[in-house]
Amino acid sequence: MQLIEEKDWLLFSELISGYEKKQKLAPDSLKEFALKFNLALSRFVELLLVENEKVNLTAIKNFEGAIWKHLYDSLLLLEFEPMGAVLDWGTGGGLPGLPLALWREIVLQEPSPVFLLDSIA
Repeated sequence: MQLIEEKDWLLFSELISGYEKKQKLAPDSLKEFALKFNLALSRFVELLLVENEKVNLTAIKNFEGAIWKHLYDSLLLLEFEPMGAVLDWGTGGGLPGLPLALWREIVLQEPSPVFLLDSIA
């Protein structure tokens, strides 16, 4: 399985640090969840790209492109957390809903619902 590279993960770490500051958490309090979160996001992108070969879910065809154009953009929503229940209307490939749901499940360990809605299968 391909993982998000360290150079790229640093930007995700900045998003996490920003969340910690906004929520007034101790610095690096969420660091222990970083590897598990990296693995989950990497697996999600891997599955997204495999399914994308069968059904056109996204124009992005490579792992690194998906990291930048899907995951990073999706996780910018952390700026608005806590949001309560979220509806990802027209989710397509599960973006931004699934990365946000993974964040809530793995890092926050207090999942509030993220609903994915799409009109096509």
